[in-house]
Formats: sequence, structure tokens, C-alpha cells
Amino acid sequence: MALYKLIKNKENIKNTKLIIVASNINDISHHINLYEQLSLEKINSYLYWFYESLYLTQKKVVVSIYPCDKYKNANVIANLHRFYALKFGFNVLDLQRYYQKFDLSKLCNMLDTWHQFNTISRNIGKQVALNIDNFDAPKSLKKNLKNSKFIIVKPNEMNSIKGSLEEPHKSNSIFNEITFRIDKNTLLKFNEKYKGYKLIGIRTWNDATKWQEEFEPKINPTKCFSSILFKNKTKNFSKEFKFNNAFINVCNEFIIDDESFVSLNEGDEFSEYAHNCHSWDKNSKKLSVCDIVVFLLVKDEKKAPEIDFEKLNDYNILIDEKYNFNHILPDIKAYSDLINEYEQRIVPRFTRPLNIKIDTLNKEILATTRVKNHLAYKIGKSLANNSKSLMGYMMLPIELYFINKFHKENLKDSKPNLKPLNQYCDYKEALKIQNYFSYKLGLAWCKAYKNWYKGSFIKFYFEYRKLKKELGR
Repeated sequence: MALYKLIKNKENIKNTKLIIVASNINDISHHINLYEQLSLEKINSYLYWFYESLYLTQKKVVVSIYPCDKYKNANVIANLHRFYALKFGFNVLDLQRYYQKFDLSKLCNMLDTWHQFNTISRNIGKQVALNIDNFDAPKSLKKNLKNSKFIIVKPNEMNSIKGSLEEPHKSNSIFNEITFRIDKNTLLKFNEKYKGYKLIGIRTWNDATKWQEEFEPKINPTKCFSSILFKNKTKNFSKEFKFNNAFINVCNEFIIDDESFVSLNEGDEFSEYAHNCHSWDKNSKKLSVCDIVVFLLVKDEKKAPEIDFEKLNDYNILIDEKYNFNHILPDIKAYSDLINEYEQRIVPRFTRPLNIKIDTLNKEILATTRVKNHLAYKIGKSLANNSKSLMGYMMLPIELYFINKFHKENLKDSKPNLKPLNQYCDYKEALKIQNYFSYKLGLAWCKAYKNWYKGSFIKFYFEYRKLKKELGR
């Protein structure tokens, strides 16, 4: 996706003062997935194309290397980014080495391994903005570079052998695109002018526009996909594309000849996998259409340097002092210390009552006790209590994290085969609790959190307003 966006926006980049890139996390996820298993050789090729294209813009570049070193070859991939940043003279924010220096692996994995806390990301962004004039320009390389030739091809720029192309318009807060929908009746052919180019990526945007499937569109985006067949004189393979916006790399060496076709794959056999498109899952659903944005092609491609990845894993690449900007990173260790102190001193206040409840599980559990042990009740109570002060708002994300964490741990120790709530003597009191503003607020929050990637927290805001109005809070 990074290379595609760089090529697509080359005109806009001419007026850009600074380019910020961060993709080692994506590279790792492509590499470690059991099905995709993108090779280090392919990652090296993509990175070489990308970094060389960045260099040819002659803009200041900041490379962010995020902390993620617990996976196989994660350090090799991070070192590939360091190698090319050093080669071309790009500024580096090396969070991985910062975390290693202060042993912050616990903080790194506390959220979900792949993402930083919003507070950390926001403050890094502020520091980047404040230092925009201090970052250094790329090196002046003695050798004149000539980039590989990349072109972007839209489906309506190809020969339509069969069928017609609908053009659904798609947009969100970042992208605004015209897509081209192909179905079982569509057959496209690459024009003669693309002969000799290699297909290296496809951008798609599948969604519920003009929905015609037998299943509901409310499904995990990674488990709802379309499949496209690519065929030329020597090769025949498929690529699958998840629901929502996606750019997928092509690993097959698909060189366009005078018989290169694109069509919908109606079969159930797949050639190349993608980590964010679970076509291998028997519960996944296949779409009867595919909304394609563009194909990315390359010609006269420059070969990436041959690298001994085993040696690279242990190699300590040192970034030149003028390009090393780790000194502008916020005091992330202080954040970690604060969270650790909170966990040691404040969390026991929440866990003590829970531990008492666990100790009394062998006794009769009342309906009200069970309801108060629901995650919705705990979350709602925390939201209500912490909304009364600025300090409460600041500590709320951490408190919610630990409530959820200890709730999951306590579920493992909960008493199985409990009778239905309506069979307890205090059932009516339990119903009253479930109608509390705080309980309903917590329930709405839990639902929103499960579907956060669908923008459900916007819906949560309106649900909160509705509850507040109905219950007079």
C-alpha cells in the first residue's frame, strides 16, 4: 500500500515538506501469517522499490520503526528498514530500540502488539511537527538513480472482452475513489501497451453497495472476500480480497503478454493468500462481485541488493547521528512506570472485592451478585464514576483496560452450571440493576468496542445521549 500511495500521489508530494513512513509492522504481519508467508526476498524487493522511490522525491523523510520483536524475523525486517534508511539518508525514529533499551516489552504487548497507545502516538506526532525544520534532507548519492517504471492501470483502461463495468463510488475520511465492479460475466484483457509489465499489486474496495448476496453484510471483514483470476500464456492464479479497502501484493511472476486476462474466480481453489483475507476459513463467505480500484504494474524493475538475512538478524546497524532523532521521542518510559505503579497500587482496590467474591463462589450466589459481576455493570460504573472529573477522564482508558483484563481472568474461575437468574429470590432486584443507566451505558460500550472498526463508537455517542434523555441523567 505504501508504494502504491507514493506513486499515486507523486504530484501532491511535490508540494510536501516531509514524508513520514511506518510499515515494519505490516511487513511482519505479511511474513508471519501461516498462509501468506511473504518471503524476506519479496519484502526486500518491495522495500527497495519503495525507499528508492522515496529518495527520488528528494523530500525529507522520517522512518518510524515500531516495537515488535517477538515474532520470527521481526528484527531482520526492522534491520531492512534501517539499512535502506541509512543507504538513502532518511531520518529515523527507532521505537523498537527505545523499547529494548528500557525493557518496555510489557508496554509494547499491553494493547495488542501491533498498535501504540493513542497518547504515545499523539505525542510522537507533536514532536515530529515541532521538529519539521530540523530533520535532514536525503544524502547526495554519487550514483544517479533511475527508478523502476511503475504505472497504475484502471479496469476501464483495459479491453473489455465480455460484460460491462459498473462504477460504484466509494469514500471515507481518507480515500475518495471510483471503483470498477466485475462479476461472472466480465472478462478484461490488458492492452498491448502494457506488454512486458509485471503485475505487483491490486487495490480493491469491496463493501455493501448494491448488495446482492444471500448472506448479510454484517460479517467480519477478513471473512468476507472476493476472488479474481489472472491468466496469461504461461500462468494461471487467483488473488483474494477482503471486505473493505485493501491493497494486496502479488507474489506470482505475472508478466503481461498479448493474452493476459482478468476475470472473477467462481471456483473454490485459491493460489495466493493474504493475512487479512481469510479465504482458507470454512466459515468465510465469498462475494459474487469484486470492486477493483486499480492494478499496479512495474517494468524495467531494478533488482534489490542481495542480502544475507541470517547475518542481518544479528547486525547492529547504526544510524548516522544527524539522521537519528530518537532524542525527540516523548518519555515513554515514564508512561510505562505510571501504568506499572497504577497496576501495583490502584488495581488491587478493584481486585480485592472480586477476590472476595471468588472466595465465596461455593456459597449460594444471588442474582444481584451475578448481575453486578457482568462486564457491562463494571464498565458502566467506571464510565459513570470517572466522568465526574478531569483526572477521572485521564485514567479512564487504563481503568477500563484492567477491568476487562481481570474480568476475563475471573471468568475462568467462575462457577459453572449456574441456574437461570429468574430462579433466584432476588430476581426482581437484579432486573432493576440491569435497567440502571450505568449498566445500560456499559452494555452499549461493550457492543461498540466489539465493532470499533465499523465506527460503532459514533453510534455509542448517540446511544449515550438517548439513555441520558430516557433515564434523566
